Amino acid sequence: MAVREKYAHLPSLGRDIRERLAQLPERFRRYPVQAAYLFGSAAQNPDSANDIDLAIVPDQGYSFLALYAELSLWLGTDRIDLVDLPAAPYWLQETILRTGVRLYTRDACAAARYEAGVLSLCVEQRVQQRRLTRDARQPPMDIDREFVQQVVFNLRRVAEELDNYARVSGDALATNLSLRWTVEHGLQTGITRMLQAAQHILTRRFGTLPDSYEGALAELRAQGVISAALYRRLRGAGGFRNVLVHEYLQVDRDRVARFARRAPKLFRDCAEELARWLDTA
Repeated sequence: MAVREKYAHLPSLGRDIRERLAQLPERFRRYPVQAAYLFGSAAQNPDSANDIDLAIVPDQGYSFLALYAELSLWLGTDRIDLVDLPAAPYWLQETILRTGVRLYTRDACAAARYEAGVLSLCVEQRVQQRRLTRDARQPPMDIDREFVQQVVFNLRRVAEELDNYARVSGDALATNLSLRWTVEHGLQTGITRMLQAAQHILTRRFGTLPDSYEGALAELRAQGVISAALYRRLRGAGGFRNVLVHEYLQVDRDRVARFARRAPKLFRDCAEELARWLDTA
């Protein structure tokens, strides 16, 4: 739906929209957001824009509905599109960061780290997408069984090592840098191996091209490679891996500790299901 059609029943933006937008940074300081960006036509020329596109990096206590209501009052319009930036597709995150304007940030260093991490991740995604596109254009071919077997072996090995940290706490990770690096590297390695296996199997055996890590896990379930029960436990692993690798969001140490506690069994179960599927493939 075009912008004009979407907002056809609403009044146009007020003549003072430029002045209202200029007041947003001060407004955001009183709301639980880490950063806010203006993008789209309003970022280029608010006076001729048809709507206001805003993206935010939420902080603890954030409420979409509450912020949207406040923005509507602040800006005097309902012609607002509000995007939760970390939850948006990576192509949209990149577009916003490359073409938009940062209106507000609570911590300039954290915002710069976030932006650099997202852009780094987008480069990685494009390189990976080109490789997968090339593989998917080929007729479905047999998988590299040795590669998948190596993934199974690595998952079991990572699980065995992470057994040593199954009772780690968020406080311990926050105060012990060596411990944190060890645990995060182990989690990153295990998740990355799972995703590599997923993409290899899907492109080689089924000729499909997942558009994201989460999409690859969902397609792995759809093709019967892993069970529905395992898929439910794996959901979110792709996004978690990206945070660990690119550090574009503040890593929640308690979240890392929770993942570390369930990772050994998760990685072992994934290894077993991949091994069983390989036996029948």
